[in-house]
Amino acid sequence: MHACAVGKALIIRTMLVGLLCVALLIAIAPIFAVEYEIVAVPGSTPNIDGQIFDPMEWNDASTTTFNDITVYVKQDGKNLYIAFIIPDDTIQYHLDRCSICIDVNNDKGGALQSDDIGLSVGRDGTLIEVNVTGGSFTPTDVSNWTAKAYSGKDEFHAEFNITYAKIDVTAGVAKTIGVAFIVLDYYTPESSVPFFWPPTASESPSTWGSITSNEYNWIPEFPSAMVLPLFMALSLIAIVLAKRRIYRKLEN
Repeated sequence: MHACAVGKALIIRTMLVGLLCVALLIAIAPIFAVEYEIVAVPGSTPNIDGQIFDPMEWNDASTTTFNDITVYVKQDGKNLYIAFIIPDDTIQYHLDRCSICIDVNNDKGGALQSDDIGLSVGRDGTLIEVNVTGGSFTPTDVSNWTAKAYSGKDEFHAEFNITYAKIDVTAGVAKTIGVAFIVLDYYTPESSVPFFWPPTASESPSTWGSITSNEYNWIPEFPSAMVLPLFMALSLIAIVLAKRRIYRKLEN
């Protein structure tokens, strides 16, 4: 009887520990989701030239930072724009590179799937696109996106323009896409340091963060500066039409 009671106690304790673990995972899941989520806010259309010096060009974007690297994200109702400012004074033009991995359907698979793509621009401006073939990334033709890079003596800039068609986004429809940012900083041709956002990102989309525009549904924000002029114009039209109706009644 004593052994049976001990056995039951162990089973109950194991069940309680299991339930506690599940509860903790549920509790912290939103924290991780928020921590590695960035919003594609509506903003102005940037000039994709690789140079991020004009403070007004990206000041309306969302930002995130990792390893002293700043990433900007915004959209204009037609395209997703992503930019990087990367501190780097160990210049390797043909090797330094920044990349964006995108899980188009945000299915968070444990392995790469056909909807996963990688877009990359080198410090020298070369573009590379990879799609999934046979469960791994394979180079393919560049389509429906472009990017430009700038190389300074102590930093490297990159600007991406990704069309909605590339990421299967429809303006006006809420959607979240999976994303990981990767910067490859070569000190010498034989030595490199990769930086990741999220920091635990790997080839598994389940480890990636996300970009959402659900609050805006991937459409531009209605410019507040236009509200008053539009209201005044509509009011004027209403007044003119009302006066016409009055004149017609008087004439009759």
